[in-house]
Amino acid sequence: MVKMLTAVLKFVADATAMNIVTCSQDRCLNFTTENMKYIIANLREHSIAQLQITEEDLKDIFICLKSSLTYCSKLLNIMLKACEDSSCQAGAYSLVNELFNLIVSVEEFLGYRYAARLVTVIQPWVPDMILALGSNCLGKQTPDKGVCSDSSENAAFHLPAWFYNLAGVELCEQRDTNSDDDTERDQHAKDFSALKRLVETMSMLLKSNNKILDAVGAIFLTSSLSALESKKFDVVLGLLHFVCVKLVRPEDTEWKELKLMLASIEEIYPKVEREAEELGNNESDRQKLYSAKALLEPVWASFIYDERRHSMEDE
Repeated sequence: MVKMLTAVLKFVADATAMNIVTCSQDRCLNFTTENMKYIIANLREHSIAQLQITEEDLKDIFICLKSSLTYCSKLLNIMLKACEDSSCQAGAYSLVNELFNLIVSVEEFLGYRYAARLVTVIQPWVPDMILALGSNCLGKQTPDKGVCSDSSENAAFHLPAWFYNLAGVELCEQRDTNSDDDTERDQHAKDFSALKRLVETMSMLLKSNNKILDAVGAIFLTSSLSALESKKFDVVLGLLHFVCVKLVRPEDTEWKELKLMLASIEEIYPKVEREAEELGNNESDRQKLYSAKALLEPVWASFIYDERRHSMEDE
């Protein structure tokens, strides 16, 4: 089945490269995304069923997965160059998240060795993955227009599955490895070394272009707001740690140029503060929100509160 799906993905990528499907680009993206979801679901089912797979079969499966990843990345590259309408942007965003999900699933079900090899394969396509990840926001970069306000209405801003894994990895890094209260999920997150390696590459590349950094950072901030609204406070803390420690540190002067991210933080900060105050007796969740607030506070104080105060003084 995986071989057949790989052949189909090759056909779609080749047909797109030859401009045969110029009128159906969004459908190609959606079809490819659904194929990737099916492949990931099959990986999960085989793992749960604990089927006995020979080493030779495993090698064949990996070759198909590697080829599928390459064809999807090629399609993403072509679409980002050729198509600028909103449906293609949404399709590119959905597809790139499935590529991240595939890396995570391979690492979870087949092991780090295979996932690391996939990360090596996908390295040349990381710039395209970054553009696809920020594609929904790149056209919205005006000082008074953030992305958080419409996140609940736009399905593209719902949390992708790999964001949960990323949040878990960030929480592991943040906490003392000798702490007695490490959760089972945190312990599991330590295994996602291939994802961590891929995200580190992405973070490094993002720092070379503030416009794209702003768009991608806003996606993570919007997702942290979505997690806050869903009461997933560990995800909130993990994603905010990634943004405020890995992407842009609070003291970085780049914040002045990151209009979308500042607009997002302007919405998130008071909501985190209010949620912490309104929590009942759950001290663990309250501490997560206090930690999240502490990550945002320097940016809020330096780039949002001060600007508001100066604006009022000028009036």
